[in-house]
Amino acid sequence: EYMNFHWRPDYFSDVDALMRAAGLAWIAPWEPADGIDDLHLSPRQSAFLREIAEPARREQLRDFVLSSSRRGDVWSKSAASARRDRSDLLRDARVVLVRSAADFDFRCEGGLGEVALARDLYAPLLEALSALRPLSMTKLQQAAGGRFSLDDICVAAAVLLRKQMIQVVNPDDGEVSRAIAPARALNHTLLQMTMQGECLSYLGSPLTGAGLKVPRMHQLFLAAVADGAGTPEACARFASSALAGAAAAGAAPVDAALVRRDADAFYARDLPIYSALMIAGTY
Repeated sequence: EYMNFHWRPDYFSDVDALMRAAGLAWIAPWEPADGIDDLHLSPRQSAFLREIAEPARREQLRDFVLSSSRRGDVWSKSAASARRDRSDLLRDARVVLVRSAADFDFRCEGGLGEVALARDLYAPLLEALSALRPLSMTKLQQAAGGRFSLDDICVAAAVLLRKQMIQVVNPDDGEVSRAIAPARALNHTLLQMTMQGECLSYLGSPLTGAGLKVPRMHQLFLAAVADGAGTPEACARFASSALAGAAAAGAAPVDAALVRRDADAFYARDLPIYSALMIAGTY
């Protein structure tokens, strides 16, 4: 847009008026965690904004409170009466873990700075998701012992999405099946590129229909698994060989001991996640 001669910034109320003229109504922020008041607003600010019934006025004032300079939003043609409560809409939505639960630090950055997250809520959710099976919001509520409302679970899922701990699962099993072959071809090409030193940061998951950020070392290990490596030692040898070729072309020398430690950690902690996401073992 900055290359567009006619581009200009707009207040949210101006965008809302334009969308309403096209028959669209504002639904929610594009990023799920952007709508969580506890992350971004003080109790007094949150209580004040809740008293404003008109979405355009409330969201524009929220922008002022947070000193927001940009935002993303979801708009819908559905009439207001047809729109439902968040927990009602999302109760059957399924998510899957995409990073080790051990990476979660129970903290999240928001408009108020760093906020501590409730361990009694997030710990059981992460434990349930560590089985590496897609779980719905309803199943996650059960995993938390029924001590939290479905809305609390949806908010926690939004935070886990923001922290890149989970992804939403493709709701159509048929689409998952159809995505396996294209994802296999795409990932094969990307892994061949990383073998040559031209690493892109993402691989595709048929389960989620989305890209997952994968560091180069993990990509080399995944290429090793696709090539038949069945042990951490074999993965380390494969990766070290690829890295040695890059080193000969002027890159930093290979630390074989470090590669082996990374391979051990990958096999124990990360490979099961890549397998559950259908990224590993599909070539």
